[in-house]
Amino acid sequence: MPSFFSPQPWLMPFAPVGRCSQRSPCFVTNSVVLQRSVARPRVTRFDRMALVALATLRRHCGTTTRNPSARAATRRVSSVDQSSTELPEACTCSAVAIRVQVVAWCTDAGIPLADPTKLEPVLFAYFSVKRRLIEPHPRGVKWSRELSARTVTDSQGEALSLIERQAREGVNLTPRLSKSILDPEFNDGLLEDWGIHHMHLSNKVQANGFVERDGPLLFVMVHPETMFLVDLRDHDSFADDELLQIVHDNWPDAIADFRAPGAVPGSLSPQLSPTSRRKARKRLTVGWQAADGTIYLPPGGGTTTSGLSPEVVDAADDLRRKAHNAEEWVRKSAERIRDAIAERTGARVEELRMKFVLRDPLSILETQTNAVIPLRFDPATVPLLHDD
Repeated sequence: MPSFFSPQPWLMPFAPVGRCSQRSPCFVTNSVVLQRSVARPRVTRFDRMALVALATLRRHCGTTTRNPSARAATRRVSSVDQSSTELPEACTCSAVAIRVQVVAWCTDAGIPLADPTKLEPVLFAYFSVKRRLIEPHPRGVKWSRELSARTVTDSQGEALSLIERQAREGVNLTPRLSKSILDPEFNDGLLEDWGIHHMHLSNKVQANGFVERDGPLLFVMVHPETMFLVDLRDHDSFADDELLQIVHDNWPDAIADFRAPGAVPGSLSPQLSPTSRRKARKRLTVGWQAADGTIYLPPGGGTTTSGLSPEVVDAADDLRRKAHNAEEWVRKSAERIRDAIAERTGARVEELRMKFVLRDPLSILETQTNAVIPLRFDPATVPLLHDD
């Protein structure tokens, strides 16, 4: 019986989950007891439970099956002009159009790309960086009790107040993040495991655009509408259980979606030391147990066996699928699109010249009239034309 199981005689080992790949499930080294009956509860490998539980969550941990049509579209683009971002009606080039758009975004942002001619690594790089950035828009700010009770120096207090004001005003906070944040190969274990960023307090901006690296770090959890200021700690605290414990104690609703469904409180085994957690974060997804026994799946989504975040893999697959579906829809709905553009702009175009616009939702721009068509997908993945 594998050593990661507790020694109770009723625990049964499970078969291997699958082969290692960048799309394989997240492998883990701990287990948890699920409540089935008082007499004979059962244990499941955390990765198997994660695949079931996180399938229903907003930020789920797992893999998606690539659309066969998207694969076919990717194979067909080899003969297409790869310097153009437009989508002529007579050309199948959704993969090329998306790649060119993403490469342009990465170039503008100063993100190095190992091979800008290949779509998949380009998308992985794009989404890896995007998920590490804090989108600059106004948010509410909440301080933990632990941070509020800390005695800080005048400069630290001024920095904390400035960070709060910047978050409330929607100022770009990238200069305070890690200097490696624009490196697609950078593995931010703290963010991918617990969903927590770390920020530097200095207000002196260096020539590279980042603030000076000094003193304690501010650890924060960022949600779309709220930034939670967790605590001030040193550079050796990235795997300290107290960080997530503070979130659990102060804002349990912020990570409630990641509570392990059906898990018997206190049954996570083994519980990793900070040193072991740092090592595990490189290729494994591990659970976490609060002081009161509450068991959580990784609020940051975890890590696949390739070292990629499963959210990155899912986002890349999702964009390729949507782009292909959108292209197919444009071909089938060309006349309808012409009529809609003529009705809204007063200009009738005989040949549509379209290109993708990377935003949410994915949109298409008709370049001659600057008409934007936001694409939304119903449960059957059929895109519909909507007013912008």
